Amino acid sequence: MALVRKENDGDNSSADTMTALAKLARWSLKTLSPAGRDKDAPAALAVPPGLFESAMVLHGLMPLPSTPAQLKEEASLLCEAWHGAGAKGKRELAKNTLLHLLRKALGQKGTRADAKRLWQMQKALDGVQLPSQESDSPLQELLLKAARTHQYVRHSEGLRLECFFTSLHFCIFIIFSRFVVHLFSLSPSFVPLLHDSIKSSLPGCPRQTASAYGEVYHRAWRATAPGDEFRIRLEEDCLQDLMARSLLANRALPSKLDVFQPCYHILERFHNAKNDPLAQAALCRLWDPILFRRLSAANDMVRRSAAEMLFSAFPVEDPGSSLEEKAERHDSQYKAMLTLLTDPSPDVRVAAVSGVFRTLSVFWLIIPSTFLSKAASTIIKDLAFDASSPKVRASVLKGLKLMLTTCDRSHLYLKRILPRVSDCLHDVSEPVRIAMLDLLSEIKHVKVIKYWEVKKPSAQTFSSIADNCKIFIT
Repeated sequence: MALVRKENDGDNSSADTMTALAKLARWSLKTLSPAGRDKDAPAALAVPPGLFESAMVLHGLMPLPSTPAQLKEEASLLCEAWHGAGAKGKRELAKNTLLHLLRKALGQKGTRADAKRLWQMQKALDGVQLPSQESDSPLQELLLKAARTHQYVRHSEGLRLECFFTSLHFCIFIIFSRFVVHLFSLSPSFVPLLHDSIKSSLPGCPRQTASAYGEVYHRAWRATAPGDEFRIRLEEDCLQDLMARSLLANRALPSKLDVFQPCYHILERFHNAKNDPLAQAALCRLWDPILFRRLSAANDMVRRSAAEMLFSAFPVEDPGSSLEEKAERHDSQYKAMLTLLTDPSPDVRVAAVSGVFRTLSVFWLIIPSTFLSKAASTIIKDLAFDASSPKVRASVLKGLKLMLTTCDRSHLYLKRILPRVSDCLHDVSEPVRIAMLDLLSEIKHVKVIKYWEVKKPSAQTFSSIADNCKIFIT
């Protein structure tokens, strides 16, 4: 027992000595790299050979399981200071430091300070050679884990890390996705691995995290040049794969296994880039082979998913095409929308009604009058009194409310058609009656329309309001 105790004491003494050596080396490095260096100073700070040899020894101790945690931390701080000072040999001191910081940042006890330290080491990744696609190295596994870890992706400093890799000139306050974005630019063969890692975490992914991943993909895409191999991999291996998965997703699964919504929110970031002609051209090129033929699929889930994607991406067009080609594309999409409004599936009709109203509220000034009259006729005459589905009837009233709140230019047109849905106040379905009362309550904020012009007061009207007055009690 005495011998064991003596050996342990010797090990502790050796670890303490190495820890003190790391602190001394870090202090020595600070004396060699004063804060106010001249602009004409060499790019790489020269250091004594003995100091570099000591740093290499400490760097080699970090991945060893027997190395005490305090020694690993001091060795990491030395290598981080070495990298920050721009001293010679900083690439040789990068790999194990990144491993240590990734393990700390991704661990259960990871803190914002750990993520900030990793952010300060972001340039070191450019000098690290990633293994081949078939390799199973610890660094590669940790990088893939960083991409699929929701908590890290949403972390403020984690965002700053991810976005760095797309461009070194992003504003410092954009702190969400810099680390993962840079990973997309390390190697073309690493892009599908990274995408597969993110894809494995998508089932049940929260909306906030899915939108964050959408920002990651968008910034990684923007950091590449047209025709570049990285952009081709991102478009064909990542974006088009997400498009196909969203259309073929099983919508009947529980929310914790849902794939459609995460894919929808990721692609929504690209759909919202209406003022980016390159993004719109890429979406048109990627959606063309798969979206429009899915609108007539035999499976109603696929048609519903395709309808929601069509309304989200509308207009699907190439800004560089001629006016005739754009007009032809728009006409085909308008026809598809009208067909969706009469789909046999109630769920598809609900998606079509919501999508048409959303499209009208955004593109009211450029929507052709022929499409507007046909869509309004189908919605007001048929779908507002759809006997087969209360959800469809309620979606019509919710869509009219959306138009009132978001599109002021439509109020004169709505003034003429709103009285035609007034009988919905006496619908047999309570959700429909509540939706109608919500619509009437919204009308009081519109100067052009008076609610008594939509629904004339009567004893039956007051009775319906009294029966559903609970929706006003909050």
